[in-house]
Amino acid sequence: MDYLKRAIEEGQPIPDFLLLDLRLPKMEGIEFLEELNRINYRKLNQIKVHVLTSSLDEHDKDRAKSYTIIKDFQSKPISLEMIHKIVQY
Repeated sequence: MDYLKRAIEEGQPIPDFLLLDLRLPKMEGIEFLEELNRINYRKLNQIKVHVLTSSLDEHDKDRAKSYTIIKDFQSKPISLEMIHKIVQY
């Protein structure tokens, strides 16, 4: 998050896509999405966020998909085919 904020503020390149797990040790994925919504939204439209999670909870999926920045939602484990799909998205 710090990198993204700094890159946007300084006009530096930002990633084309992010892989986001909903279950993170320091900041939950939904918290990360909330924080993304607080920073320069116009720049964020360039980033494609792909959720990759082991969560089977439909509520998690619905909640994540409510953010327009989410482009895809996939269950773990990650496969090479999934990575190819994400990169080509």
